Amino acid sequence: MLASIHAAVAENDAVCVAMLGKHSTDPDHQRAVDLLETVGDRAPNVGQRAAQLRALLKRKNLVEYEARRASDAEARDALERATRFVSWARDVVAHAAS
Repeated sequence: MLASIHAAVAENDAVCVAMLGKHSTDPDHQRAVDLLETVGDRAPNVGQRAAQLRALLKRKNLVEYEARRASDAEARDALERATRFVSWARDVVAHAAS
């Protein structure tokens, strides 16, 4: 589960670099989502994707910092959400590069 969430965070950085020329260096990943939101209408569905990433980060904190294991259902759901986020991010980056 954590690896899929980390992949979404990395793709968030890629979108920010492609669209804004910078990424967040703050250790709090929520600041990276704040930066994503500044992309605004330069990429489709930014608000929806930012909310999706925030939800993933909450799950990351539960399993990473509260020493609790994710259930199979939670892990599957996080993987699906992260996969959708990564797919969206790759589309945004590819469009920005063209």
